[in-house]
Amino acid sequence: MAFLKIRYNDFISSPVEWGSCILNIILCLCMGYFYLDSDYIVPMFYAAFFFLYIIVVFLTGRRFIPLMYMLYCLGGVQNITFINLTGWFIVIGLSWWFPKWKRPMMVIYGLEIFLVCFRHLKSVWHLLAHFAFCVVFYVAAESVRKKIEKEAVERAGEALKGSVEKTIENDIKDALREDLRANMKRLELTEGERAVVSQLAEGKMIKEVEGVSKNTKTDYIESAMLRNGCRTKAELISLYSLEERLPELFPSLFPES
Repeated sequence: MAFLKIRYNDFISSPVEWGSCILNIILCLCMGYFYLDSDYIVPMFYAAFFFLYIIVVFLTGRRFIPLMYMLYCLGGVQNITFINLTGWFIVIGLSWWFPKWKRPMMVIYGLEIFLVCFRHLKSVWHLLAHFAFCVVFYVAAESVRKKIEKEAVERAGEALKGSVEKTIENDIKDALREDLRANMKRLELTEGERAVVSQLAEGKMIKEVEGVSKNTKTDYIESAMLRNGCRTKAELISLYSLEERLPELFPSLFPES
């Protein structure tokens, strides 16, 4: 029971597995509809094969999907018409999904066509015509596959390039932001000093500064100049204004401000 539970979870999480089983159920219904009025054996044969396919895939996963489809291809060549190329289309599709099966499947398919041709006493021209069709469709399919892969690689490359450029841009911004903050002369101001200097930076005269007495204003300014190494009041105000305007001057470097 534990094995079945694990396989059930793996099965429903794999679109290849449950999708191929749904496709086989549809094929089973279609084959039954086509042959039901004329022959009961053929639809029963296909139904049995498709149900076997579902059981095998459910129990073993995608491991034996190519083998099961190859059995279907070989049966189709035997029981439909010799020139039918459905099996070859399936072989090409499987070679996309399961590359390591590509060469064995094509060899088996070629041998099967040769044996069917011999069994039905077809001429060599029938054999050559079928293989000619196979080559044409294979070349066309490979061209489509390469184009799809090329476009996928280009899209992935563009996405990666954009991601790398964005990362580099962000890294540069972070580095510049930290460099500005680290190397710029930061003012060391008390709360009272900052209140006075901020009003002076707004263009007010000392006598127009509010909330502080005249003597205190002077003391605050002299103390701030001495602590920050400013020789003049104008230098102190300029440094304060520049520090406050950094986010405005460099908005891309200070997006949070």
